[in-house]
Amino acid sequence: MADKKILIVFYSRTGTTRGIANRLAATLDCDIEQIIDETPRRGFRGYLRSGLDATLRRPAALRRLQKDPQDYDLVVVGTPVWNASLSTPVRSYLAGMRSRIKETAFFLTHGGRGSERVFKQMQAESLCHPVATLALTEGEIRRGEDREQLAAFVAQLRRFTRATARAPRGEVDTAERIGSGTFVSA
Repeated sequence: MADKKILIVFYSRTGTTRGIANRLAATLDCDIEQIIDETPRRGFRGYLRSGLDATLRRPAALRRLQKDPQDYDLVVVGTPVWNASLSTPVRSYLAGMRSRIKETAFFLTHGGRGSERVFKQMQAESLCHPVATLALTEGEIRRGEDREQLAAFVAQLRRFTRATARAPRGEVDTAERIGSGTFVSA
C-alpha cells in the first residue's frame, strides 16, 4: 500500500515558517497551503498587534483555504511563536478544522522561548496528539543548523505514514507512533 497523503498547512508573518514549510513539502513531495490572515501584521505595529492578539487569544479572520484537511491522512501544521504563544491565525485554523483533521504533526519557529507551551496550545486547539513535533529557533535556521532536526522530523513523519499505511485505521501500535511522538530542539 502507498504512503498516506500529507498536507502541510502553515502561517508565516515574516517568511521564516514559510521557508521551513516549503522545505518540508519539497522533501515529502506533498501538498502545501498557506494560512492567510486578513489582519494587517506587517512592520512594528503588526508585530505588536500579533503578540497582543496571541496573548489574548483573539480569533483571526482567515481567507478561505483551498485544501480540505479531511482529504489527508496527516496534516502537518506550522506556526511562528508570538509572545510565547500560538499565533492567532494557526489557533483559528486549528479550532475551525479540528473535526476535519485525522492526524497531526506540528512544527514551529521561534526566537528562543515558548515552544513547549505552544505545542500544548496546538494540541488543545486541535484536540489531537501530534505524531511528531519540531521546534526550530530563528538562529538555528539562519546559521543552517536545522538540517539534522528537519531530517529527523521528516523521518518520523515517513515512519508514521508507512506504519499507518500497513495497519487499518485505529490499529497502529503505540510503539509505531514514533515513541512519544515528539522531537523538539532546544
